[in-house]
Amino acid sequence: MFYLNPRYEADFWQQGLRRLDDFFVCTDGVTVGRHASRHVRRIPMRDYQIYLKREEPVLFRDKLESWWNGFGWCSKARREWQILVRLRERGLPCPEPVAVGEENGMAFLVVKGFTESFDLPMYLAFRPSMEERHAVLRNMGHAIADLHNAGFTHPDLYAKHIFVHRPTLQVSFVDYQRTCIVKKLSLKQRCLELARLDATLHPGAVPFKERLTFLHAYLHRAYTHVTREMVREAALIITAESSRLLKRRRIQGMYAETSLLSGDVSVVTYCRVRVPEEPHQRMTMVEQEEPAALKRIS
Repeated sequence: MFYLNPRYEADFWQQGLRRLDDFFVCTDGVTVGRHASRHVRRIPMRDYQIYLKREEPVLFRDKLESWWNGFGWCSKARREWQILVRLRERGLPCPEPVAVGEENGMAFLVVKGFTESFDLPMYLAFRPSMEERHAVLRNMGHAIADLHNAGFTHPDLYAKHIFVHRPTLQVSFVDYQRTCIVKKLSLKQRCLELARLDATLHPGAVPFKERLTFLHAYLHRAYTHVTREMVREAALIITAESSRLLKRRRIQGMYAETSLLSGDVSVVTYCRVRVPEEPHQRMTMVEQEEPAALKRIS
């Protein structure tokens, strides 16, 4: 199985991506993400960039999960392709799908990169003005609400998966491979996803008052009538789930990335490290940052 958007066929031909097998052996560009059976390469094209996501091999549990969620017995790559096509049909923010393929237990997906856009942590590193930050937070709340209102979930709604277009301040999202399509999301289901974003943002990078700006924008876009009790309930769910997520090492890593934007000086502690290759077992002292979860301000 192999699909390719005809608009990009000439560019891919010049890049040497002409057949299905070419995508599996491609070594152009740089690796920007790697997991156990899935890795991502960023490849520069003529005047844009593409991201090549390869699955080697396609896991049985991924096919089963895709089937269970109504996408057929397929890989994450083909599942995400279906999701991106539906999102673009509805005008929702997502990267443009360019190519997808499956063969002999392997799969790949190619999406077009955003232009003049930066992920949320990188955008915050530019130290935008308060007015600009509030505009981005409102746009982000509206965009996520539109996504949820249309019945699309986003279990990987982390800060690094949100991109801000600098000229317009509009936001888009990436990594939809675990997205599901449902009839309706409850307030709790919505807030559990918002908590993933909250857990990956240091309070110094996005203070509590600015988070309320985002939450109010989200709720007023998602519901026709918003009460104080609803805002309070949503905030409590997000805070509780965010605290739980911060016990995970992966979330702590993403949280630590945005802690650098807060201007805080990390507390330095010391521990002993043994050097077994030296006969006298010399003890050295190394600096180690305090775990991000311990520094978080509720």
